[in-house]
Amino acid sequence: LGAMDSTLATAILGDMKPSDVATIIAASLNAFQMPRETLEQAARSTTTVADRISYAAVKTTASLRDMGEMFKYVAGAAGATGSTIDDVTAIAMAFAQNKVVGSEAGVALRSAIVRMVRM
Repeated sequence: LGAMDSTLATAILGDMKPSDVATIIAASLNAFQMPRETLEQAARSTTTVADRISYAAVKTTASLRDMGEMFKYVAGAAGATGSTIDDVTAIAMAFAQNKVVGSEAGVALRSAIVRMVRM
């Protein structure tokens, strides 16, 4: 129930469909390998993702949809390198403060991560 509450609250805040928010959250849970073995862990992890994305949107000029798009593009690469959701949130906020948002920010950050891994 806690997972549903977080998803619905985030959807309302971002004026998004709950299914779109759930997709973003599920992808982030998987990419960052967040705990979800039990119902309580899944609810806590879902709340964490929703809170981070919402916080980043509220504290910057980006919309929640922009943050969701950014996470969609970068979460896999970031999670694979051991970056945390907090790391990605901080970087997303820095991008947004410099007017780079959404898929543009996600692709740029994913490309940077891939380049660093190749070094």
